[in-house]
Amino acid sequence: MRRLIVIILMVLIAGCGNDQQRYDATTDTLTDILAARPEVVDAKITYQNSLDAAATAAANVEVTEGSDPKPIADEVVRLLWTSTLTPLNGVSVSVWDVTDNKRSDVRQLQFEDPATRQRLESEHGKRPV
Repeated sequence: MRRLIVIILMVLIAGCGNDQQRYDATTDTLTDILAARPEVVDAKITYQNSLDAAATAAANVEVTEGSDPKPIADEVVRLLWTSTLTPLNGVSVSVWDVTDNKRSDVRQLQFEDPATRQRLESEHGKRPV
């Protein structure tokens, strides 16, 4: 019995690595999409699904001097909402001007919140997963 439990735990742990590789590939693709925009200086999107951060994504984006952070933040939310990251309960989005961090757009969204879900579905359609 003990041997069976050890084998099951090993299989579960091995499977977790595959999930993380898939999450990393998705967030790398989303990061590349943002980085291709001319006003983006630096971008990084990460995903965690652990006890500390259950099914959350975080995006940190620096934009060129004088760029409006709002449309970039809107794009980040759209990219995450329409992504295949699952489960995805919430996102943290930070976009700021590289020369003036007071020019920023910071958002915390809980996708499980009915009002947030309804608004995002009306703007971008249902999540693909």
